[in-house]
Amino acid sequence: MKNIALLLLFIALFAIGLNAQEEQKKPKLDIAKLKKVPEKELDPEKEPEKKPEKELLPANAVKRSEARNETEVSVDYTRQWLTNGRGTWDEARIGVVHKFTKRQVLFGFYSETKRFGLRDRTGTLGIYQPLSKKWTLVAEAAASPTHKVLPKWSAMVQIERSLGNGWIAHAGFRRIQNNTAKVNITKLGFEKYWGHNRLAGSTSVINLENTGTSGSARVHYSRYYGNGLSSIGIGIAAGREVENIGPNTVLQSDIYNISVNGKHAFSRRWALGYGYTHHRQGAVYTRRGVTVGLRYKF
Repeated sequence: MKNIALLLLFIALFAIGLNAQEEQKKPKLDIAKLKKVPEKELDPEKEPEKKPEKELLPANAVKRSEARNETEVSVDYTRQWLTNGRGTWDEARIGVVHKFTKRQVLFGFYSETKRFGLRDRTGTLGIYQPLSKKWTLVAEAAASPTHKVLPKWSAMVQIERSLGNGWIAHAGFRRIQNNTAKVNITKLGFEKYWGHNRLAGSTSVINLENTGTSGSARVHYSRYYGNGLSSIGIGIAAGREVENIGPNTVLQSDIYNISVNGKHAFSRRWALGYGYTHHRQGAVYTRRGVTVGLRYKF
């Protein structure tokens, strides 16, 4: 955790020094050339579980050659404060997203997490793969060699279809293997893009094996600005969900979550990522947290 925190500080100092010289000779973007492209969000912990952020394929992104490769490296640090004497949660994460074309994307993350005084490491790998002009496959797998409080592994597959006029429908399934519980999540959702806006909604059916089934719903709205390079969004979730509340303890309880997240670009290569979360896990605890990070694109 300390090594990644030092890396975050180093990149922040490097960004400040480099930004003054970055991209000054490049032509300004033409708003008339903006093109709406659906972006995807995956969350390694749970759904939007903080997803790569749905900025993999930004809506209203500048049109580029489909053959041009593009890579984005991100570093993030999150701290959350829990009530009822449960301390803090900390996570440092490094991510890489490589875009082969505007619809074919490979992404990976490595994170170190501290919860309840225990440390875990997790690696995640996933891909967006077009199947045809209208159909896209999304697949993701994650594993933790330590899995003290995080799942041993999880896997997700999702199919998406473009319906035209800015509408996208998707259906997916996620399997999570914890130390003491197995969780199956089935999800249905939609996305709508118009102008500089994106609205997404989903409903999930969550089955905790040998315990029961419950459901939850999420809605997220995003607004893009700065020629589509920057965004800000707000999300709300409610229902019943599954969460690790301690070592070898998985609980299914009523939840309520509201989050704000965004990305502010200060050049065509560098951007600041940020977020705030307020999450109530039934009567067990409420956690509030902030995320800060940097993005570098090349």
